[in-house]
Amino acid sequence: MQTQIFPAFSDRYNDPSMSDAIIRLLKWYHDHPTDFADVWYEKYNKEEPEGLELEKARLKVNRFFTDIGRLYESGQINKQFAYILLGHFGLDVY
Repeated sequence: MQTQIFPAFSDRYNDPSMSDAIIRLLKWYHDHPTDFADVWYEKYNKEEPEGLELEKARLKVNRFFTDIGRLYESGQINKQFAYILLGHFGLDVY
C-alpha cells in the first residue's frame, strides 16, 4: 500500500498549484508577521478576493498534510512512512 501512496503524494506535492499555495501563504505570513491570521480572517469574512484566495491556498496545503495524518491514524501507513511524507516543506505554513 505504501508503495502506491508515495507517488500519489509526491504528485500532489509537486503539482504547481501546491507550490503556488505555499508561496502565497508564506508571502502573506512574511507581509503580516504579527497579525497574519487576524487580517486574513477579516478579509475572508468580508469575502474580499485576497481573503478567499488565501483560504483556497490554506485548504490545499492543509488537506495534503491532514490526509497524511488520517492515513497514519487509520493504520494504512506506519509512523516512519508518515514522517517521510511529512518531510515536505510547507508543514509550518498553516
